[in-house]
Amino acid sequence: MADKLDSFFGSIINVGVENNLPQHKRKKALTPAEKIRIQHYLDLHPDLQTAYDIKEAYQAWFDTNKRKERRDVRQTLHDFYQLVRDTHLPEFIKAIGTFSYLDF
Repeated sequence: MADKLDSFFGSIINVGVENNLPQHKRKKALTPAEKIRIQHYLDLHPDLQTAYDIKEAYQAWFDTNKRKERRDVRQTLHDFYQLVRDTHLPEFIKAIGTFSYLDF
């Protein structure tokens, strides 16, 4: 799974967001103390790490595509949907099902 996530990120650059909640910050924007705090919780269950990786992948997808034309975004959105399906996490699969109704 990590290979698929790394592949999805490809050349996407994560942009930091200032926020008091470290779980909402881009991974690259975390302070060393926040990284330790987040990792503590992610180590509690593999699904938490997977969910966090999906969050990072979505933020990277959003940052990369927010200024593109709608027709150019469609394929990358479907690539993200497939990435989520490959995790087999029902909560995320249900969420993309909701978004796919809004698909353009």
